[in-house]
Amino acid sequence: MLVRSRFASIPHYQQIALLRQRSIHQTPAATSTGETIQPRTDEDRAESFTKNVDSAESQPDQQRSSFYTSATTTTETNKPSTNEIGAESDTSAKSTQRPQHQRRRSLAERLWAKLEGELEDTGETKSDAVILTTKSKLNKKLKRPSTPTKWEKIDYRLKYERVEAPEQPEVATLAHGLDRVLFNPGVHYLKDPRTREFNFTPFLEYTTQPANFDYDMLTPYKTSSKDTNLLDMAQANNMRYIGSTSSVSSILSQFYFLISHFKPVNTSIFSETLKSMPNKFTRGTRTPASVNVRWKDGVYAIDADKTYDIEETVLSVMGKSMEKMLTLEPAEYERYLKDTEASPITEVERSQPETYAYGKIGQFLLRSQLDCQDPRLPRKTFDLKTRATVPIRLDISNYKDYLGYSLRRSHGLYESFEREYFDMLRSAFLKYSFQVRIGHMDGILVAYHNTWKLFGFQYISREEMDARLFGNSRMGSESFHNVLLLFHAVLDKATKRYPNKSVRITVSSGASHMDIFVEQLPDDDDKDYGADAKNEINSNTSSSPSTTTTTTQEETSTQTAEKEDQEVEEHHIEDDDDKGSEFFETKNRIDIDSEVYKNPMTHYTLATRSFINDIFVEKGDPIVLGKKTDVWKLQYNINEVRMKEQESRNIFRAMRLQQAVLHRRQGQTNQSFINLMKDISNRGLEYENMEKSGNK
Repeated sequence: MLVRSRFASIPHYQQIALLRQRSIHQTPAATSTGETIQPRTDEDRAESFTKNVDSAESQPDQQRSSFYTSATTTTETNKPSTNEIGAESDTSAKSTQRPQHQRRRSLAERLWAKLEGELEDTGETKSDAVILTTKSKLNKKLKRPSTPTKWEKIDYRLKYERVEAPEQPEVATLAHGLDRVLFNPGVHYLKDPRTREFNFTPFLEYTTQPANFDYDMLTPYKTSSKDTNLLDMAQANNMRYIGSTSSVSSILSQFYFLISHFKPVNTSIFSETLKSMPNKFTRGTRTPASVNVRWKDGVYAIDADKTYDIEETVLSVMGKSMEKMLTLEPAEYERYLKDTEASPITEVERSQPETYAYGKIGQFLLRSQLDCQDPRLPRKTFDLKTRATVPIRLDISNYKDYLGYSLRRSHGLYESFEREYFDMLRSAFLKYSFQVRIGHMDGILVAYHNTWKLFGFQYISREEMDARLFGNSRMGSESFHNVLLLFHAVLDKATKRYPNKSVRITVSSGASHMDIFVEQLPDDDDKDYGADAKNEINSNTSSSPSTTTTTTQEETSTQTAEKEDQEVEEHHIEDDDDKGSEFFETKNRIDIDSEVYKNPMTHYTLATRSFINDIFVEKGDPIVLGKKTDVWKLQYNINEVRMKEQESRNIFRAMRLQQAVLHRRQGQTNQSFINLMKDISNRGLEYENMEKSGNK
């Protein structure tokens, strides 16, 4: 017997599956004379079903409760009783207390369960026409929106496959004995917090400041549209689209939010202090995403849209130097420093190309920079990520005020590795997961720091990220496959609408659908499409700290990710997404209308629907692949929006404003949080000074 609370707590599509299972094993009913009751025809069943709906909807709210009970109990005699399948015996007493929309949904669920069960009992083949007709009537009665007339199916024959790359330089390996972090789970302290003894070489304790590192000695970064090798590979493999991890990971996240119904992350592993904090993705992660799709030599190259992300920060700059620090021995690393006595980097070394992994699906070719390798790992390669402490991420322009904020403990709300992992899960894990899969990598190695000192290291495998984000690796793989093909479909739609033209695609996911705006861009491929907006924003806001920078290198292990991860995270345990609006305030209003909107533009909506084992998943239900035999089928529909042009442009302006505020917010953070972080930092500096004095 199913317990009522257990039955009610599982998703609707799983309830139907249980009802189907139970109904299959029921014996045919018989009359008092011994004759077997003949099953009704599809037409009789549909007519009776519709009458039940009409009868229920015509009753006053106070009288409907009796129908909810009878709808599940007045079935054929061979049906299981309501108590057996977990139906409520006290529904009549409680239904009048429910809101009307909940009563209607409950009715729909019970009636559909009844209809499904009757069809299974008879052993007859379902009549699709009867089912669809009945469902249409039910939707109309329940005032549900009409279903789109045509749904496209995801082509599950298409797989993401590795593409062999031409000869490339060998991938770097870890130095300083850091390789042992790869095979021992958890955080590895650089210095033991109790004994103050080093677990790794003291060379790693202090980071190189940007003014002391010669960034001109690094290989310049190439966007997808300027990567001639990637373009040649696309033409050789008959590919239509090309892109990189840095250019597609944010927009793929938006597709995941849509198909997963904004599924929250799994925070069950954290201590009680952090379990009470929000478990959904951060506001910055959910901000609309844009990409520039540039037409070039018969191929569309996807570049990240940098309209508002107009400058690098100390985090993105230091990500480059820390990567070298982790993979080079001290003598070799010193060659990249200014005012060094070591032999300088030669032009041949500087022009050495980066090493990439490539993959394809359909007509989509993707590249991923390979940071590091170890042949003992299952997938050999992994990514390097640097993670700054929470106050620096949230107040980057004043990062020097928090150099005393250290990571001193494993667990806790502040100054702990657990807090940094928790924030990273909500703000960066989804992008990291997609990047790892694009590059066929095994996981990521995270180095925790405060721009002045390194505190520890942690290796996070692909499987661990999958468990936190998706529930299991199978769900992660299918989610990745589905979002890639949905993005492919959107690219097909956009390039068909504007053939042989460069376009910008901006997307934002909501509870029921995704808004997609496709702008035709000028033919000048090198033009800075957001120059006007940049100038306006620069005139209204103060600049960030000046540093010597080079062009952003592809995720070079988090320089781009760190910049994007300065999103609006909740500042303390009482905050949630609705209370953190102060962090979006700016000292001066950003005039979004300064961006030119005179380009041709088309507004689309993307809707999806999921089926688990051929059972429809309601929008509010989570998608779970708990068994190896579970099958997830996804369908989608892309429609051009028919509304007044001004209304569409207002929606688009709102989306672009969210992006502008995210990247250019200045000041007006939660002041109490900032003061708390500064107090912790000052105490940390005092502790450091006392420690140094005691060691003398």
